[in-house]
Amino acid sequence: LSFTAFWVLTFMYLKFLCIWRTTRLWSVLDGIDVSDNMKHCVHNNCTFVGFWKSWHVSLHEWITRYMYIPLGGNKNQIYTVWIIFGFVGLWHDLMWRWVAWSMCNGVFFSLEIIVVNLWRGSVWKKKWEGKVWYEYGVAVGGVGDILLLMVANLAIIHGFEDTRVFVGVVVGQGWASVKCLGVLGLLLWYG
Repeated sequence: LSFTAFWVLTFMYLKFLCIWRTTRLWSVLDGIDVSDNMKHCVHNNCTFVGFWKSWHVSLHEWITRYMYIPLGGNKNQIYTVWIIFGFVGLWHDLMWRWVAWSMCNGVFFSLEIIVVNLWRGSVWKKKWEGKVWYEYGVAVGGVGDILLLMVANLAIIHGFEDTRVFVGVVVGQGWASVKCLGVLGLLLWYG
């Protein structure tokens, strides 16, 4: 399941990359310079923030300007994320599976916000930053974020239907996920 989810995420990236780069090419040929909607590969991000900033840049800029800042920006970040993902999920389609996707992203994004805020205020930050173990920790965190993105994107397929089965498969194949995480960690570390 982890391997399939990884390739689903990769396929979605490549599909949108081809669409956006083709339309950008035609715009440039017409003399209109538009921003690149895919700044990084989906696997070249180690945070949810980094992923969503580089996934669909024009939509990200619109959401930042017209939703995130008016809702309070960084001051209310943990609450604002839920509203924004709810909006984006409903913007995609009025289906329960998109609500499930937006809820997964809200939970995972909130977890990242909490971990980052705890790390910023910890005594370990000064001891670990700049050391090899810190880089390993960032790589493991990046792999964890990619795994959570895969789970969120699988929620688009499953929605709320068969949630118990879906969670059982994700958790039940724990060792397969750990192996996949190990491979992803090596790719991130040496990539």
